Amino acid sequence: MLTEEKINLNFVNFIEKLEKYNIFPEKMKEDIDFNDSLRTASAFISEESGGAYDGSLIEHITRIAMIAFNVNKTLQEEVRVPIDSLIKVCYLHQIAKALMIKKNTVEWEVKKGKPFTFDKTLPALKTAEYSVFLCNEYGIKLSVDEYEAILSTEKLDDAQTKYFSNSLSQILRVSIELANTERKLRYKYYIKG
Repeated sequence: MLTEEKINLNFVNFIEKLEKYNIFPEKMKEDIDFNDSLRTASAFISEESGGAYDGSLIEHITRIAMIAFNVNKTLQEEVRVPIDSLIKVCYLHQIAKALMIKKNTVEWEVKKGKPFTFDKTLPALKTAEYSVFLCNEYGIKLSVDEYEAILSTEKLDDAQTKYFSNSLSQILRVSIELANTERKLRYKYYIKG
């Protein structure tokens, strides 16, 4: 659980990063409802994920970006990706969760460890697809490599993606996996002992 103060601080830092890398256009700034949802959004729906709590989306995205930055830094220079693209895909690939995930009002599901649920009134899009749609709606331009990287996060079993995706896609997917593993292990350590 995060305190309200920590949620707000994480949001301010997140927005500063978006502004620094020119990925926070006016249309997005002016969408108060979206920004408020983004500020408090959960990254996950179940407690066993280790990340189902208010404010976890920004915390999770930020951790992915930190890991991706370090992974990129360790690569040979010729396969490193531009920092601007890396930051863009890391910070935007899951923003749709701010709209897709909401507090669960079904009491028995909450008791079973599912404090959040998916909003069933939204279009039947995956997180990456809806995030790309939001980027388009807000006027955030994505290069073909950035577009591929975001969409490839949900194509784990796709041979084309596995063998032929660009470095940006690979770095993002590896960073997501490492962040997920780290979070689950910390949850087991701190919660389950």
